[in-house]
Parts: sequence; C-alpha cells; structure tokens
Amino acid sequence: MAKRTRTSDMRNKIEFFSQSETFDYQSGSYVLSWQSQFTSWCRETTIYREQLEAAIGGANVLRDRKEFITRYNENIDTTLRCKYKGKMYEVSIVGDTRGDRRETRFLAESILDGGG
Repeated sequence: MAKRTRTSDMRNKIEFFSQSETFDYQSGSYVLSWQSQFTSWCRETTIYREQLEAAIGGANVLRDRKEFITRYNENIDTTLRCKYKGKMYEVSIVGDTRGDRRETRFLAESILDGGG
C-alpha cells in the first residue's frame, strides 16, 4: 500500500471557484461569472505522462495538467475550477482513490483563456 500524504506535504493553497449568475444592471441581463467558494491546502504533482505522449505523438500542444491531493472534502467536484499560482485550472476527475474518506485526489487541466 502506498504511503499516505502527510500534512506537511500540503503546502499549496488552492482557491476553488463555481459558476454563478449575476445581474448586470447596465445591460439588464444575467451574466455568468466565476465566484470564489472556498480554499484548501493541497499537495501538487505535475503530470508528465501527458506531455510525453504529446511529444511522441507529434502534437504541437503540451497539456498543462496537475494532480492535487487534499484532505477529504465532499464539496470538490467537476463543476468547479481552481486557481493555483495565479493560473486557472478546470477540475476534471475527482475521487477518493482508497475509499477510506481521508483524502480527495483530483486532476486539473489548465484553461488557456485564463478562466474567464
């Protein structure tokens, strides 16, 4: 069995955003925007396998993907975006890989337009 993530390894503060509608009084319509919901301390790991496959496959775009591990949190799901080191990432896969409700592991992929 793999070693569990220590609290001292979770040294990256990640801010999570959810999409919500806000009323724009200038135009008189609702506008979708990303609002901050909560923060969490996480451990970050860069995923190099995606970059290797893109280089071997002849693709010209390297995907910026990260893997994060945090304490168990039911609020994290695929409808959220997260901000890490000033860059927005879209949460793609979320789960408790061991099933013991101690850690939540999620993958995040960079958003090219900065997260709107």
